Amino acid sequence: GKPGVGKSTYLSNLSKELNDLGFFVIKHHYHINPADDNFYDRLNSERVEEAIKAQFKDENHKHLLGDVAHKNSAGVDLKDFILRVANNLSESDIEENLIIIVDGLDHVVREKDIGELSRFIEEIFYPQKRLWIIFGTQPQIEEESLIQQKFSKCSEENRVEIKGLTIEGLSSLVLENEIELNLPDDEGIFNSLITKLFGITEGNCLHLRYILAELKNKLGNLIAHEYTCEGLISY
Repeated sequence: GKPGVGKSTYLSNLSKELNDLGFFVIKHHYHINPADDNFYDRLNSERVEEAIKAQFKDENHKHLLGDVAHKNSAGVDLKDFILRVANNLSESDIEENLIIIVDGLDHVVREKDIGELSRFIEEIFYPQKRLWIIFGTQPQIEEESLIQQKFSKCSEENRVEIKGLTIEGLSSLVLENEIELNLPDDEGIFNSLITKLFGITEGNCLHLRYILAELKNKLGNLIAHEYTCEGLISY
């Protein structure tokens, strides 16, 4: 999906829903803030792997690791964690899967640390029974040759595009009105405002947030309508 369209929100909700259904869910989000003095550390594949190993040792699923659960994780490869859990799930009678969700791959690509990302993907990419791997990213990541081979395993027709808000969804968010815009009471004027906002934002969640904030700063307590949106930058 495009930047700001809602991929991370979608994957966070998906992770919670799968957890509630009893699946073994491991989730890592590459969220890189250049203002953070140590942000390059977050790209380090070893640091990411150790964080994921800690999730594997969660009490709810520790039994699936066998003796690996009691070993120093620094001495055990991440792929061994994955293989052990996937094998134990395959041999069991319970209908449960191991689901690994990795979000924000484009953050790593943007910071030009493809080598670290490629090493990490190499460590987790073992397609097999009872293992699902879900990547959240922008479309252009597949252009990087170091990880192109892995992404070719998921053909384009099998990918899920997060397309952003429908006009009805955008209308619902505007009506929530957390930013306390002065909205028109007249239904026709309100619908014209929504149509205009949808045209400006193309349903992009993050851009909508910026646009509503800009409208509030511009209007104060004046009523928002279609014509007050003139001059706002389109997505």
